[in-house]
Amino acid sequence: MRRKRQSAGAEVALDPGSGPLLACADSERGPRKRPAALAVDPLSHQVWVATAAGASVIDPDPFVSSATIGADGQPRALAIDSATHMAYITDFHGNSLTLVDTTTHAVSRISLKSEPSYAVAIDPALHTAYLTSGAFSSITMIDIGTRKVIASRRTTDTAPGDRWTGGIAVDATTHEIYVTQGDSSHTIEILTPA
Repeated sequence: MRRKRQSAGAEVALDPGSGPLLACADSERGPRKRPAALAVDPLSHQVWVATAAGASVIDPDPFVSSATIGADGQPRALAIDSATHMAYITDFHGNSLTLVDTTTHAVSRISLKSEPSYAVAIDPALHTAYLTSGAFSSITMIDIGTRKVIASRRTTDTAPGDRWTGGIAVDATTHEIYVTQGDSSHTIEILTPA
């Protein structure tokens, strides 16, 4: 049996046996409200949801939106570094990475010059954020401490005209970086930081 709880425009279906969220439908529909990505802050248990308008912060109890943060250029992904209390939101058309302090909600940005940011992963031990750029086929490294781009490289050729960096993940133990590539080649590149 599912229970539904409504608050602040969200309808939530919960399984009372295990408690997981089964469905969430925003009553305010529209292209700028469509969720693109989400992440959970392991310390506060807040759910951060990226939409084309920015990010919404949802408190776990009573499951209400406590803040809305604007972001430039169509956010596509987000990641949270709980050790530094920062959320990183990609700005695909804004050619930047938005940084949000998860406690104060103060916003800053790191310019990526002419390249977009598509997906983001954090390696907290190395204090590094890794970004993919979609059709620009690059991977960018940002030093979290200095908030500066420290390296950017094109991915390896997978097939002619098929260079696309999409998803990215970091193994926190080995520090290897996994990047999805290609519209038709469907490959994964594994990188080891120097």
